[in-house]
Amino acid sequence: MLYLQRWVLLSLLGLVVVAGLEVAHAQTSRPAMLTDFEKSEGKATVHPTKVMEFYRKLAKQSKWVRIVRAGEGDGGRPIHLVIVAKGGIANPSQLGNRVVVMTNNGIHSGESCGVDATQMLMRDVLREMKRSQRFDNVVWVTIPIYNVGGHIQWSPYNRVNQVGPVSMGFRGNARNYDLNRDFAKADTANARTFHKSFHTWKPHIFIDNHTTNGADYQHVMTYSLPPKESLPPSLQQLVYRHFKPQLEATMSKRKFPLIPYVVLRKAGQLKKGLIGFVSSPRYSTGYTRLFNTIPILSESHMLKTYRQRVLGTYQLNDVVLRWASRHAVQLRKAKEKANQFAAQRTTYPLRWKRTGKFTLIPFQGFAYRKKFNPVSGAHHVFYDKSKPRSWKIPFYNHSRPTVVLKAPPAYIIPQAWKGVIQRLRWSGVRMTRLKKDTTYTVDSLIMTQVSWSKKPYEGHVRPHSIKVEPVREARLFRKGDYIVATNQSSSAYIYEMLEPMARDSFVSWNFFDTIFQQKEYFNAYLFAPLAVEILKKDAKLRRIFLNRLRKEPAFAASPYRRLQFIYQSSKFYEPVHNRYPIARMIRK
Repeated sequence: MLYLQRWVLLSLLGLVVVAGLEVAHAQTSRPAMLTDFEKSEGKATVHPTKVMEFYRKLAKQSKWVRIVRAGEGDGGRPIHLVIVAKGGIANPSQLGNRVVVMTNNGIHSGESCGVDATQMLMRDVLREMKRSQRFDNVVWVTIPIYNVGGHIQWSPYNRVNQVGPVSMGFRGNARNYDLNRDFAKADTANARTFHKSFHTWKPHIFIDNHTTNGADYQHVMTYSLPPKESLPPSLQQLVYRHFKPQLEATMSKRKFPLIPYVVLRKAGQLKKGLIGFVSSPRYSTGYTRLFNTIPILSESHMLKTYRQRVLGTYQLNDVVLRWASRHAVQLRKAKEKANQFAAQRTTYPLRWKRTGKFTLIPFQGFAYRKKFNPVSGAHHVFYDKSKPRSWKIPFYNHSRPTVVLKAPPAYIIPQAWKGVIQRLRWSGVRMTRLKKDTTYTVDSLIMTQVSWSKKPYEGHVRPHSIKVEPVREARLFRKGDYIVATNQSSSAYIYEMLEPMARDSFVSWNFFDTIFQQKEYFNAYLFAPLAVEILKKDAKLRRIFLNRLRKEPAFAASPYRRLQFIYQSSKFYEPVHNRYPIARMIRK
């Protein structure tokens, strides 16, 4: 009876085969196994202790399923990969002409729709593999639960704004990190496990399954792709001419019309439009984009029932898997060309700004207005679900670069900076080591301006408003220092992490904070006579000093600042203060 109810529900949702549409979920016979989500009639997500039980049962039933312990989270709990491919596959060397789709679930453990959708979809995909060729060209690699430490913090109260499930995990991991802010800095064991898995399988498409918050509207599913301008040319063409329109058309046929991830251009005013963004490398989709993978952010709507959200997530993942298998040849070629482009590029956009250009998109919302709340003492947006509305609203998803790097052929990293070197290795960056002490003419970077945040963010008190000034000089590097050539497919990641002005560079995540602290100082009573001698011998410095005395009253009134200026301009000043230790090699 339970299965009959489920079949009727799916039929009503339009998920059976209609007009030749491929749909795996609507089966004509009872599934071999029901998920805990199905057993609860769509009200509950699977308990943390039972997630892997389901996959182990699948693996016993099919040799096409392989379970790998990929690593662990911060609390020591295992993170698994489940790999599904027709005929079975043990490692990437067996891919042949197939493409890889990687999906991630439970990065925010209260957003569990991907956890349950993946269980159902994998069961149904395996059944269809036996009788069709629809998945012959794809290898599916999934992380059943990524935030294993947050998932066990089980409670019905973890998501105050969300409709179901009855209990769920917590957003933070075992050390209370938000894992979807950790991909660039990799502070957590979870991130290190992800990096190893991602760079082992090198997926062509990556899906991160989430649940969104924010405004209210009729749509169950929202999603995000990188703005066109941020992709290599081959991926621009494939994604925006073929993949995106086909994904949206198929999801509409399946009664889950997609809209862009809802970020309002103006708070509380849906009709003013939505904005897109170039995701930075701290996020999963920003990180994976740097390696010429097509990243998809799947965001089901928190105010829809848990059943609707899981089924919508199921459909999006199913459509992507089928599309990837059908277009494996084009997908492989596009990634290969993107890798070549990355290895050959001579410029790179470090910063982006959204333009005023927009596209009108259909949007199914509700009438809304402001209502006064006596508890908060303020007016808040109220969405009237009895009054559905359909609008055309602007979607601002075009960006232009504001900082463009003239890309160096390589960087030189002194071997002392082991944390940086380690993270580059985790991300598959190739490096060589100097075999002897060598002097190179390089561009060194001086930090001319750095402002600091006033409170911690994800374990860091970050610098911001970084400005740098290149200085060309001859520098001696030691045997064992690292040369990171940029003519490799991971060049975008290299630039994003090693250029201080990039949004999520290693500098911005405090890997180089020691360079901002002066180590040697002067005693005023001892240095003051020497300062007089320094000015006597340096006419240019004397002119600058006298000019500052005339034009800057605060400078003139401060004995310390006067002496500090002369000290910093002298040969006695320490050369490492505010000097970035990583050097740019010069393109010949």
